[in-house]
Amino acid sequence: MKIIKSAVNWLFKNISDITSLMGAAAITYAAFLLHLIVGFVVLGAFLLLISYFTRPNGGGE
Repeated sequence: MKIIKSAVNWLFKNISDITSLMGAAAITYAAFLLHLIVGFVVLGAFLLLISYFTRPNGGGE
């Protein structure tokens, strides 16, 4: 019984650290997703720009 009580006390003592860690992980994950989406958008825009500028010369023939 004393082990459970000490575990609960430890959890309540460290719950702010755990929640801040989870918040940091969530922020990092969101930033990673945003970075991925922005990267794909920039890549798509770059490829569209390349295809637009290489179109008028008859496909490079």
